[in-house]
Amino acid sequence: FFTGDNLVYDVRTAGSLGLSLLANYFGLRFVDSDLAPRIANQVTPQVNALSSPVIFPSVSHWIAYGGCPDINEFDAVEAVGTGVRVAEFTDPMGNGGAYPYAAAVYNYNETTDTEVVSMPYDFQWFRNAPDYTPPAGFEGVPARALLLRDILEFFGHQLEGPIGVEDEVPAIAELAVKAYPNPFNPKTTLALSLPRAGHVSVKIYNLRGELVRTLQDGHLVAGRHELVWDGCDGGGARSASGVYFAETRTVDQTRVTRMALIK
Repeated sequence: FFTGDNLVYDVRTAGSLGLSLLANYFGLRFVDSDLAPRIANQVTPQVNALSSPVIFPSVSHWIAYGGCPDINEFDAVEAVGTGVRVAEFTDPMGNGGAYPYAAAVYNYNETTDTEVVSMPYDFQWFRNAPDYTPPAGFEGVPARALLLRDILEFFGHQLEGPIGVEDEVPAIAELAVKAYPNPFNPKTTLALSLPRAGHVSVKIYNLRGELVRTLQDGHLVAGRHELVWDGCDGGGARSASGVYFAETRTVDQTRVTRMALIK
């Protein structure tokens, strides 16, 4: 996980080696060292999380603060190659789809089996949006802490209880999901541990965010469940080798599990 106001610009100064690192490891390309003129001169733009892959299930939007006392210049970057834009800068009205620049990029390098999430602004500049409301059980927790929690859990680190909440606040029972074997061929099993009964959906997406298969979409009782994905899409056709994401949603929690299908 990498963040930094001028991180991409600095890597770029390493010449061809830096450009190769950005393209293959980070999955992005440098556009400009000053983002603001490209997004209507916003210095504190809103950032919206994008839906696939879901890396930030706890916070839908936040502020990349570049204002007082000094103006910070964020790098303008775009996702390329295997890189996927997972957050975007909005226009001054908070509307998405206005600019091609990435506020967060996810990249998986199959050759090295490496996952990277990067953001072209410092972690200290993640600020709460004016209408920010933390999820139930995380009252008083800033968006920055929840974003870090989401990223750590995306990388497979299951955290116990809320972050930054007083000890007397009871922890939320956690939804846990694991795929095995992973990488797999020809099939893998998704093991779900549900803290409570309710509606559960489990959907498989490819790197482009396209729905490949729905494994579950209905009520399940609390406890352990196992769902098998045979590597086929909804029409029964075999999926190509590559990285896929299993998005497991309950009423109040979301988990995204990365899987690699290797033939």
